[in-house]
Amino acid sequence: MTPARFSLILQALERRRATGLGPTHGPDHWRRVAAYGLELNTAEGTGHQDLALLFALFHDAGRANDHRDPLHGARGAKRAERYRRRGWFRASRATMRLLDYACRYHTQGWLDAPGAVQVCWDADRLDLWRVGTRPDPSRLCTRAARRIAHGFTSEGRTWVRDPGPARAVQEAAEDFWRKTARAVRAPERS
Repeated sequence: MTPARFSLILQALERRRATGLGPTHGPDHWRRVAAYGLELNTAEGTGHQDLALLFALFHDAGRANDHRDPLHGARGAKRAERYRRRGWFRASRATMRLLDYACRYHTQGWLDAPGAVQVCWDADRLDLWRVGTRPDPSRLCTRAARRIAHGFTSEGRTWVRDPGPARAVQEAAEDFWRKTARAVRAPERS
């Protein structure tokens, strides 16, 4: 998935998202989950960059509110399938099955899953600091995510990440976001 395509889908989801959804589970969170997903995907070598990006976009896109909404992951997975059918992105059946599983069960706290799904779940869990919670390394699936979580330090009521050894990967993610900022024409509708 190109940065431009990611940006277009993000903008479309942002326009269509539920009015009751606040900043806790909205587009800023999706961007951070994408950045963590890219970093973890590279560190873990799963080879599923597109899955990590699609998960970031759709895992909370089915939310009705920022509070309890146990079916939001399933709705997000269905929304992803609708976007795929309409030509917003291409993905294999295998990728869509992994995306469906990752979205449906991302709030369960599970640790056992295929490596590409673990990357998705960890990318979301690493963003818990947004609600004042330090990600617990014992609740993370991947070694890379546990290393990142150990790098968070407390600054008042928020958790801030120490740059640490993943600088090259961070720079690659920042480059991705610079490219994402450049909008391209919208996909053709069928």
